Amino acid sequence: MASGAVVQGAGNITALPCIKCKNSTVTINLPSDKCFAGNQLAQQVLVSPLLQGAALSWAPGTVTTPGQREVSVVASAVTTNATASCTATVKFQDVTPPTVRLLNSTGKCLTPVNSRWMCWKASQLVTISDNCQGVAALAFMVKCGEGATESNCSIRSDGQACVKASTAGQRLQLQVLARDGYGNIGEAVNVPVEVKAWDAAAGA
Repeated sequence: MASGAVVQGAGNITALPCIKCKNSTVTINLPSDKCFAGNQLAQQVLVSPLLQGAALSWAPGTVTTPGQREVSVVASAVTTNATASCTATVKFQDVTPPTVRLLNSTGKCLTPVNSRWMCWKASQLVTISDNCQGVAALAFMVKCGEGATESNCSIRSDGQACVKASTAGQRLQLQVLARDGYGNIGEAVNVPVEVKAWDAAAGA
């Protein structure tokens, strides 16, 4: 029986949902808090909106994480078991950049003033969250920022940021960037660093 056919029975009229998928590739942007497309986004693959009285969902087993693939959607009549489906090529796209926050709002302190270097990994400076965290790898980049010079700040080959405790009261910033596995780059975060004199009385 073709989609849209009507069967008349004992006082009931039952119609199969009538749907048609777009022929061209459909791009669906994933929500900012998820790394998959929920059923509510399946409407975007249809040529025209689904009529009232039917529900639309991705076919069982459909993968909607980032990437381009052929998928099917299924329309089900709410009051019956009648269903209809169609297939489309969909590019599921993550467009949400990672969020980077200071691990400590006051930044980092170096003490005593001894001209020695102290180094930190990005994970010791900031925290990161992303809607696709755990699905795709995250990458950090740390740079010497405002107040830094070649003599007091250095980025090692392993990505650690190092600051030299040379002068009491010295202040500079380390800048941290994060990129998710789909190329989205988060807003840069500046980590303040201060060199403090040793306070023997306080034991600090």
